[in-house]
Amino acid sequence: MKPEKLDAATDYRLALLWLMDRLESARVSEAMAAFEKEFGDLIPAEHRETNDSSNIRWEHYVAWSRYVLVQAGLMGSGGRGVWTITPAGQEWLRENPRANHSDFAALIRRVGAKSESGFRWRGKQYTIGKQALLSRARHLLKEDPPTEALRFRDWAVFVGEQPVSVKWLFALATGADHNQFDSPTARRALSQVGIEARRVGESEKPAPTAVRRPRGADRVKRRDEFLAQLAELLTPQLSAQTSHGEIKLHPGRNWLWVDYAEFPRSHYELRLARGFDEVAFHLEGKRELNLARLAHLEPHIEKLSASLSYPVIAERWGSNWARVAIDLPTAPWNDKQAEEYAGLLARFIDATFPLLQEAFVAVPSRQRRQARSTQPPADSPDGQAHALLDQHVTQIRTFLQGRSSRPSDEVLCDWVQFCYTFELFDEGYELFNLIVHSAVNEWLYGRVRKLAQVCRIRAQNKG
Repeated sequence: MKPEKLDAATDYRLALLWLMDRLESARVSEAMAAFEKEFGDLIPAEHRETNDSSNIRWEHYVAWSRYVLVQAGLMGSGGRGVWTITPAGQEWLRENPRANHSDFAALIRRVGAKSESGFRWRGKQYTIGKQALLSRARHLLKEDPPTEALRFRDWAVFVGEQPVSVKWLFALATGADHNQFDSPTARRALSQVGIEARRVGESEKPAPTAVRRPRGADRVKRRDEFLAQLAELLTPQLSAQTSHGEIKLHPGRNWLWVDYAEFPRSHYELRLARGFDEVAFHLEGKRELNLARLAHLEPHIEKLSASLSYPVIAERWGSNWARVAIDLPTAPWNDKQAEEYAGLLARFIDATFPLLQEAFVAVPSRQRRQARSTQPPADSPDGQAHALLDQHVTQIRTFLQGRSSRPSDEVLCDWVQFCYTFELFDEGYELFNLIVHSAVNEWLYGRVRKLAQVCRIRAQNKG
C-alpha cells in the first residue's frame, strides 16, 4: 500500500522502498524526481526548507533513508550513483502489503540487530564474525602462511602473536581481489566486526584522521578554488602525448574533467565526492561500446595498480556506463593536496592513455563501422575517389601515430579542414593541437581554430 504520510524523517524510508519497488533501478537524480512526483503533495512545507548544510530537508531525508535501507539489505547499488531495490526489499513488500511506518521501523530494528556481527561492502552484507574470521586465519597461517598475509607496511592485524596484512584478512572475509579495495577500506570494515588494525613499524607517525571540509557556501567556494588550483598544476605535468587534453572546470560542481577528442563521450575526471575522492576515466557512451571497451581494459588493471601504487578498479557504473578508477579517502583542500592530486591524475592519464587508445581502436564507434562496410567497388569511379581519400586519411593517421615526419604548419591547417569536411572529427581536433600559432597567418589560424572547435564538439557527441 502506498504510504500516506511524511510527517517525520523516518517516514521517508517506507516511501522510498515503495517507490524503488516500482523503479527497480534509477540514478539519484531520477529517483529524487520520481519521489517528488509521487509524494510531493505529502511533503510538509518545512521539509522544503534548507538545513544547516544548505541541503533541502526532504532530499536529505530521502538520501539518509536510502543509507538505512542499504544497511538493512533492502536496497542496493547498481554502480556509483545508481539506486536499486534488493530481492529482500521486494519480498518484504509483497509479504506485508498493508504495513505501516511502525511495522517498518520494527523491521529496521530487527535487521539492524542481526547485522551488527558483520559489515557491508559494495552493497553486500558480509555476516562473518570476529572469532570465525580469526579462526580461519589461524588455520591458514599454521599450515603454510600465504605470502600475501605477511606483506604489509604500516598497518597489521595480530592473529595471536603473528601480524598479518589487513588487506589479506579483508580478502579472506570477502573473497575480493586485492586490487579491488585499499587498506583504509579494509580497516574500516574489519573494525565493524571488532578487529582493530594496529600501526606497526613507523610508530611515530600519527594515525590518519577523518578530514572535515568546509560546509555550506564556504564549502562550494573553497572547492572551486581547490579545483582551479589543481587544474593549473595539472597542465605542466601532462606528458607530450597527453598535453592536448582540454581541462574543464564546472563552477559549483565537485569535479574536474580532462577531455580528449580521441575518446568521444568519455573523459578523465577528478571528483571530490561527499565520502571519498575519485581519480577516474568514465566511459559514458552507448552501453555496448562502454562494456566492450571496459573488457579490453580489464586485463591491464593489475599492472596499472602496481605501476601507480594504488588499487585501480574497472567496473560497470550504473546500467549503461563504466569506469576505470582509483577511489581515495577524502583529503583536505590545501596546496599540498592539490599538488599530490595533480601528480596522481597526470600519472593516471599517462598510464591509461595508450591502453584507451587501443580500446577505442579495437571497439570503434558505430559511425566508423558503418563507413567501413559501405565502400563502393574499387574499380568504379566512386571507388577510385575513395581510394584517393583513403590514401590521404592514411597519410594523416600515419603522422598522428608518429610514423612519419612532421609536415609544415600550413599543411596541418589543410589537414584540419580535410578532416572537418570528411567528418574525421577526432583526427581534426588532434591535428589542430599540433599547429604552432605563430607559424601561420592569423586569419588562417582563426579559421582552422573554429573548425577544430566544431570537430571537438562533434567528436564528444558521437559513439
